[in-house]
Amino acid sequence: AEFKQSGMQQHQAWVQQQLEEVQARNASLEDELEGLQQQHDQVAEQLESLQQQREPMSNEAPQELQRRHALAVQQLEAQREQQQELQQHHEELQAQLQEAQQQQVELHAQKQALQQVHDEVVDQLQEAQQQQAELHAQKQ
Repeated sequence: AEFKQSGMQQHQAWVQQQLEEVQARNASLEDELEGLQQQHDQVAEQLESLQQQREPMSNEAPQELQRRHALAVQQLEAQREQQQELQQHHEELQAQLQEAQQQQVELHAQKQALQQVHDEVVDQLQEAQQQQAELHAQKQ
């Protein structure tokens, strides 16, 4: 029973460690996602600014305006893709976190069941020792 309990404690510690690692990665990804959102907003502002500058700069070569516009659009799309990948990774980590939490709940239930069995065995052992002592006393 002690061996089983020791194994359960080791497994529970491992699950707890996994849970903490997932939470740390999750927090890091959320920070990264926030940074990307800010970049996304900045590029959107740059794009808007470029479009506003476009009218007064109609004397400027149209090819240059198109090139700058295309570049801004490319940056925006690349950031959107990056943001989607991060969001997907974030969701995967959330799923892992939920799974680890579920395992922890199950382990706790198993631990309680083992503790109950352990307590019952100890009670039976004490009862048997008491009976043995009574038998020994009767013999004398």
